[in-house]
Amino acid sequence: MALAPKTRLGALPGALLLLLAIGLVSGFAGTAFAQASPCAECHDDVHLDATPHAELGCLDCHAGFDADPHPDALPANPYGVCADCHEAGEKLAASAHAGTARPAPGCRGCHGVAHAILPVKDAKSLASAARQQETCAQCHQAEAKTAARGAHAVIQDGRPAAVCVDCHSQPHEIVKAATRAKALASCSTCHATVATEQHASLHGKAAARGDALAPTCITCHGGHGILSHKDGKSPVAVMNIPLLCGKCHREGSEVSLTHDIPQENILENYADSIHGEGLFKKGLTVTAVCTSCHSAHNILPHADPKSTINARNVVATCTQCHAQIELVHRKVIEGHLW
Repeated sequence: MALAPKTRLGALPGALLLLLAIGLVSGFAGTAFAQASPCAECHDDVHLDATPHAELGCLDCHAGFDADPHPDALPANPYGVCADCHEAGEKLAASAHAGTARPAPGCRGCHGVAHAILPVKDAKSLASAARQQETCAQCHQAEAKTAARGAHAVIQDGRPAAVCVDCHSQPHEIVKAATRAKALASCSTCHATVATEQHASLHGKAAARGDALAPTCITCHGGHGILSHKDGKSPVAVMNIPLLCGKCHREGSEVSLTHDIPQENILENYADSIHGEGLFKKGLTVTAVCTSCHSAHNILPHADPKSTINARNVVATCTQCHAQIELVHRKVIEGHLW
C-alpha cells in the first residue's frame, strides 16, 4: 500500500513566511507608499509618516520622474501639482497673494517643505495658529512686528488672541486691504456686541450709506497695532479720546466742512470746560471725555430715546460719575453741606 509522503514540520514556518512576504510586497505595490518606493533606495531621508501625505507615493507628486535617466533638478514649479488635489490653488490664484509686484508665496512658503508638511492642527506646523504670525512675517515683517506689540498678540489657550487669518479671511482667500464693511465684519466675529451697537449708531449708519468719512473700528482702534484702552499709548486711552474724536469733530476738518454738524468748536469748548480742564490741566483720568457721555460705540442723535444724551437719559448718564450729586445739591440748598 502506498503511503502518503510525510510532511516535514520544519518546512511549514518557512512557507508561511514566504506567503506573508509576498502579501506584504503586493500590498506595498498597491499603495505605493513613499517608504516602499524604489526612490527610497537613494532618498532614505524622506519620511512622510507624520505628514498628511503619508498614504501618497512619490509619483503622485513627482509625476513623470524616471530613475533612468534621473532628472537633474525639480521642475520649475514643483508645487504646481498641489492643485491637482487641493482646490485651494484656484482660490489662491484669485487672492491678494496673486498678481502682486513681488512673487506670490507658493504652498511651501506657508506650509513648509513638501516632505515635512504637518497638519494645520499640529502646533509645529507653519500654518498653525501658534506659528501663523511667524509665517506671515516672512513677507510682512512690519505688520507682524506691529501686531506682536498689540492686544491681539496676548496668548490665550496656547495661541494669540487673534492671528492674521482671523481678520484677513481664510488663508487661501485673503483679499487686499479690507473694505470698511469687511473690516467691521471681521471684528464682529469676536466683538459681536459692540459691532451690533456700531451698526445702529450714527457712525455705522453713515458707513452703511457709503460715507467714505464714516469711522469704523480701525479708524479709532488702529489695524495691526491695536492696544488695550488701558494702555496710555492707545488712541482710545482716556487721555487721548478728545484728540481722537477731535480729528473729525473740530473746525476745519474734512468732516466739519462736508457734513451738517449743528455745534461748532466742539473740541475747543470741551478743552475749556470743567471736564476738559480736569483732563488736560490736572491729568484727572476720572473726568468725563467724549465716550463718557456719548458712549463709545452706540452713539445716537440726542433726539433718539435710546441716546445716552437724550433729555430723559441725561440724569442717568451724569450720575454714572456724579452718583451723589442730588444729595449734595439738597444739602447745599438747605445749608447743611458744611
